[in-house]
Amino acid sequence: MMMQSAVKAADGCQLISPAQTPTLSRFESVRRLLVLGWLELGFLTLFSPTNKGTYLFKMSLSAFGILPTGIPVNPVPFTLSVPDSDLRRFNTLVDTAEIASPAWYNRHATPENGTYGVSRDWLLNAQQTILDEDRWRAHETHYNRFPQYKINITIPSDGQVFELHFAALFSQQRDAVPITFLHGWPGAWMEFVRVMDLLVEKYTPETLPYHVIVPSIPDYGLSQRPNEDRELTMNAASEAMNQLMVHLGFGAYVAQGGDVGAFLAQAMCGVYDECKAFHRELPAFPKSVRA
Repeated sequence: MMMQSAVKAADGCQLISPAQTPTLSRFESVRRLLVLGWLELGFLTLFSPTNKGTYLFKMSLSAFGILPTGIPVNPVPFTLSVPDSDLRRFNTLVDTAEIASPAWYNRHATPENGTYGVSRDWLLNAQQTILDEDRWRAHETHYNRFPQYKINITIPSDGQVFELHFAALFSQQRDAVPITFLHGWPGAWMEFVRVMDLLVEKYTPETLPYHVIVPSIPDYGLSQRPNEDRELTMNAASEAMNQLMVHLGFGAYVAQGGDVGAFLAQAMCGVYDECKAFHRELPAFPKSVRA
């Protein structure tokens, strides 16, 4: 996976290699946080929760939800709660889903190296695991540990209204660096829960050196447009994400993203003065293989 960062230069955003260091005062520590955070994230996914993780699960993170003073618009607190009827419908769909009959390809698939896609055994095991282990409410409780909000944003360019969802870890430090983490497609803000777990394990609201904003990007899951009467463009989506940060009182911030989030982060840094740098993890292909 290719990781790239960029800092705001006089002529826009300038890509830098991992060996280079941004010259943006305290923003220079952000790239290291992002790279190390993703390395630690990959490490954590290899292991089951420990007793320490169980303790973190029970901790209240409400102190990380104290909003910065003087922000233009106060977001509304949000709690994720999927209706029981939707969960029952989902389980019914999983239970009645037909898994393909055994064939040479699905019997020889090795997802670890990408050969022939997903194996039939993996699908059967996933189906049975979902049906046997009703764990959604436990996941929901874990996600709801993190302060979450909704806020209405109107973008200046064409007046579109967005009802945006985001999770946050707000710092009490006056010079904390705001960072927004942008997920990809298909994806959701939960992709960054492991990173947020690392941060709340290491820091308190008084010592956290960053304001961490993790939105559901526009038209994905919990972020919607009340009047969805047109296709959402990358320009409008990046404008909405920038307006979210501005409405939270951040006149200077950093954006990080992968997949679609990488394009959003780059667009935000290239267009809006408030976005001072961006980091992306996205494969970079030579011109000869781009299509």
